[in-house]
Amino acid sequence: MSITEAEARDIAGRWGKVCGSQSLTAFAETGLIEDRKRLLEAILRVRHFLKHPDELDRLRDYVQKPGPCETAAHRQGWIVENGRICHIHDLERSVSYKTWPACCEGEDIVVDDALES
Repeated sequence: MSITEAEARDIAGRWGKVCGSQSLTAFAETGLIEDRKRLLEAILRVRHFLKHPDELDRLRDYVQKPGPCETAAHRQGWIVENGRICHIHDLERSVSYKTWPACCEGEDIVVDDALES
């Protein structure tokens, strides 16, 4: 029962506003996760007060299972910082991305065929 990035951002935005969670609203704005652990903690905190936590369970699953492009990017030294994806060894590099799919369309990040399946 996987969800799309758009659905995940919608869920995060809605509950982030209700609970005043900076981690959830930041993810809703960019779709990027700087600190996965903090986002999961925010999800668990919000989920604790819900009668039907299914929606946040789906968001938690989305956060815990990065896509093939994100996985490849992290392996190749790319990180999320200040709402953009940049190279960890060259933060002043002129190339940065705003979405994971955009990373993989360029030649900077190569997705392994094994990760795509």
